[in-house]
Amino acid sequence: MRLILFTTAILFPLFAICQKYDQTWAFGTYQNVSLKFPGADYEKDSLHSDIFYFFTSASISDTAGNLLFYTNGRMVMNRNGDTMKNGDYLSPQLRAFDDWYYGFDIGFQNLQGTIALPKPGSDSLYYLFAVDYDSLLWQVGGIARPYYLTLNIIDMSADSGLGEVTEKNKHLFADTMSSAGMTACKHANGRDWWLIRNEYHTNCYYIWLITPDTIYPPSKQCIGYPIDVNDGNSGFEFSPDGRYFAHQIAKTLYKISMEFMEFDRCSGQLSNPVLIDVPDSLAKGVFTSTEFSPDGRFLYGFMTQIIYQADLEDINIAGSLTKVGEWIYSDSIYGYFGGNPQLASDGKIYIQGLFGNPALSVINEPNEKGTLANLTLQNFELPTLCACGIPNMPNYQLGALAGSPCDTLTGIQQWQQYNSITSVRVIPNPNDGRFAVSYQLPQNKEGMLTITNQLGAVVYTERRPQWSSICSINLPQLAKGIYLVSLESNGKRKSAKFAKQ
Repeated sequence: MRLILFTTAILFPLFAICQKYDQTWAFGTYQNVSLKFPGADYEKDSLHSDIFYFFTSASISDTAGNLLFYTNGRMVMNRNGDTMKNGDYLSPQLRAFDDWYYGFDIGFQNLQGTIALPKPGSDSLYYLFAVDYDSLLWQVGGIARPYYLTLNIIDMSADSGLGEVTEKNKHLFADTMSSAGMTACKHANGRDWWLIRNEYHTNCYYIWLITPDTIYPPSKQCIGYPIDVNDGNSGFEFSPDGRYFAHQIAKTLYKISMEFMEFDRCSGQLSNPVLIDVPDSLAKGVFTSTEFSPDGRFLYGFMTQIIYQADLEDINIAGSLTKVGEWIYSDSIYGYFGGNPQLASDGKIYIQGLFGNPALSVINEPNEKGTLANLTLQNFELPTLCACGIPNMPNYQLGALAGSPCDTLTGIQQWQQYNSITSVRVIPNPNDGRFAVSYQLPQNKEGMLTITNQLGAVVYTERRPQWSSICSINLPQLAKGIYLVSLESNGKRKSAKFAKQ
């Protein structure tokens, strides 16, 4: 088996709000490979992992972007590609069902069936939430749906820094839940978390509050349209700023809708649901997940054969639905769009394919409307065939909500960092014109990156989207010399020099 280590970060100093938990993605099939980007060339290293991904996938890095652990739902692997201490046999009843159904050791099939969160207030403990089945329900009742939300606690200070699962398969909650859909959003205090799942075949959501001391019993909110038909495909998504919650649903086998609603980060309450029927011209194939643009204006709907977009700032949102791109099967012998599309730290949305696709598709300009979003099919080549398994990740960078009644933890120094550019670094330096710029933008602000030569002449500019933290530059034509890369945002400016050899 090959496992892909997909990294969007290079080491640089840690700042209070530089939370690069999402900088490394681990996924893949057939033999083990690590893949690091952006940069001029891929760096390939073996992870020596013997796991197979289906839909369930999670990984997390430390605050500097270094891989800590990853999972396909069945087991937890450490950064060396070995099973973490006490990290085997997660979700035992779901494992028993999958072993019976598929007949071999495969990753779990539940879309967003697991998620990793740093424990609030801790620099070494992590929560890995997962789902499990009930043996009587699936063996006797025939209900193959998650029944338990389980908690696994990982201590990264144990086993010489490789980590240990110190508490495993703890049942936090019991009720029949939908097969797919689990995500999280930062509380408005910038420290705690909200975790959300859906009750099976209803419009009811369970929402847990996670604080340094307690994981509170969930509130139950019944709102919007029921998630009923094809509940195994309805992946959940919060907008990067936490303002909206969205997913796709099927009213019937052939009628697809997109639903979004407002989310209160203080109270954890959903409100004002909006249901948008997707016309047949945009409903091609089977629906999967949604994803937001970095600025939160555009909501993307993903089908196995097409990607469409809604403009949430349009007076007529339903009328704004437009095609972004379509899968051209004649161009590939592999499957379609699939799995869990993910907004990455470079400001682009990455989409995996089905059936062992050897490349990812990319929405390169997700803040743009329609085809200007620039979907490129299978242009991000992988060193292996990739099954479903892009990891499920929230926006770890989201901070406190300024002016909200529950913003009680943010100090003056941290607010200065929230509203400033706290780092700009060129890696490698010197370089041959192919390099990465790492940076930290103000919260929910875009930036303008500019490169000038020694005479002050501008040789390159690029707009950087909200929440992005790294940018790959390819300018081998630059003359040898010293250059200045500058980033401007929110009335602030920060620069760094680099040498082109």
